[in-house]
Amino acid sequence: MDPQGVGILAREKTLVSPPPELVVEAHRSLSGQGTLTIQCRPTEVSALLLAAERAGFRGMRVDRTEGLKILAHKTGPQGTGYSGPAAAALDDEGRLLLNGADATPPGRDPFLADAKRLVAWLGLSAGTRNRVVVFYPGPFKLLVLKDGSILRRGQPLRLPAEQAGDLERFEGVWVNPKIWSAATDPKNYAELYKERGAICLLENDKPEDLDAIHDVSSAMRKRLKTVLERGEDYFILTGSDPAQKDGCCPSNEVGEANRLVQAGVLSSSADNSNPECPATIYAFAAETRRLTSKPTFVRNEPLRAAVKDRIEQGPRLSKKLMLRFGLVVLMAAALAVLAVALFRQLRGR
Repeated sequence: MDPQGVGILAREKTLVSPPPELVVEAHRSLSGQGTLTIQCRPTEVSALLLAAERAGFRGMRVDRTEGLKILAHKTGPQGTGYSGPAAAALDDEGRLLLNGADATPPGRDPFLADAKRLVAWLGLSAGTRNRVVVFYPGPFKLLVLKDGSILRRGQPLRLPAEQAGDLERFEGVWVNPKIWSAATDPKNYAELYKERGAICLLENDKPEDLDAIHDVSSAMRKRLKTVLERGEDYFILTGSDPAQKDGCCPSNEVGEANRLVQAGVLSSSADNSNPECPATIYAFAAETRRLTSKPTFVRNEPLRAAVKDRIEQGPRLSKKLMLRFGLVVLMAAALAVLAVALFRQLRGR
């Protein structure tokens, strides 16, 4: 058996249209310099990129040279600067790279200041006429264009043709790929910054599933509430996810926290301080940045407020709850019909 293709020594893995939990498992089983190849259909790209981001992969890029696939790395390239046609780029480590600005000196993190400064750099809209569909394949998580448009990796968007041409030449953007039909207009960074602050750069477009909070134990909800009330950045859990194959020290708490990561409520990163048993650092979604061996944090205040409100107010009549209620009603009706039929059959004897 090839030792490079299995277990924790794996340097390369290939998955075909996998569910999110298999992407997470692949991240755990790859070596520090490992690469995951995800073969998928066009309609699966956005969701699988998000799953890979949440699993902790870095420097991802969508490739179409031999079928459509996502290349995801366990350790991504370190962003040192940006000089392309956009105003700024954000890498998977959480570095904001302003166009033409000097690289950040070691030990400094000007993220919040640069995010604010970026707003003042933005120019006028590039216009709305003669728009074409563009698809940014990576490797950056997103580009902030000079008119404030946010071009996220893996999402088809509509941009003016001239703007798209520059991005095609210098960033490898695909223009009119003719494989997606759900292209939308890009969001504007200045507007998002005014509404949510610098955290808008680190968030994903997919909204978090707050209903997942009520699918975990009361002990986990109490833990989340404690972090919020104390104003803490994170909490640490020791052990492995019970769903992980060959994992040591299975922990139900870790399993619950990982489900909240997949729901977009939490983010996670490995804590390598304990070599005997795996430990994981959990923060609220989009808050964790990995600039050095230890993560740094940017508060996601809007999400924190929403989580606190949901814990205190309790479950809401969500689509998930409505579906469950509908299934209960349907089962009850089926049992009633079955009981009546059985009664009539017995009565007729």
